[in-house]
Amino acid sequence: MDWSVKLGNAFEDPANQIIDSISSNKIYNMYSLNPPRLPSCKFCFTVSEIINLYFNNQIAIDDLKNIRLFNGKESLSVIENMKKHQQISMNS
Repeated sequence: MDWSVKLGNAFEDPANQIIDSISSNKIYNMYSLNPPRLPSCKFCFTVSEIINLYFNNQIAIDDLKNIRLFNGKESLSVIENMKKHQQISMNS
């Protein structure tokens, strides 16, 4: 079963459109139910959360290099460019 869904493109879509996509998506609503309906996901994390840690300066690029999913030169380059773009747009 594929649990991934396209919620939007942070670089192209308006923020309110992405927020609407997230808040109306069935799988995200299942995650936020109280009590949780997906106990197997209680302690999961996603690829996005790892990248967010890097973007929020909670982990360093060297930490990403220790994760096989991210340690390719092209992957690291894309992630570093995304972080630079994020910093530029936050300072604009």
